[in-house]
Amino acid sequence: MAGRRAGCVPVRPDARPVTEPIDLLAPVAWRIGARWSLPGPRLEIEALVEHADEQDKLSSRDLADTQRIPPGGTPSWTVLSLRSEWRMTSRATLSLALENLTDEDYRIHGSGVNEPGRNVIASVSVSL
Repeated sequence: MAGRRAGCVPVRPDARPVTEPIDLLAPVAWRIGARWSLPGPRLEIEALVEHADEQDKLSSRDLADTQRIPPGGTPSWTVLSLRSEWRMTSRATLSLALENLTDEDYRIHGSGVNEPGRNVIASVSVSL
């Protein structure tokens, strides 16, 4: 493995060493959450933090693809979201989500689309 860079893999053992990262190499990313369930009011509350590191290890193709990848690479981002669900009855559920509470301007690497800013989602589900 000596002399190899992260994300660079030779096709054959006797092949010339790869000198650049693979296309659309994903950055290090993680997600962690916690959920609280309250049995009395049949309520669940969830907090979620998502993070992706900066990705500036780009292939020649990635460098030329400025529609999907910003010049210089994709910046790091961290997003906090809250979700809740209340089972009003055995057949009806009310859900509320508050996404991207910090209003972070971010893009998933290689997607070409910035994710929405602060967002509120409410729904009612009824089973018949």
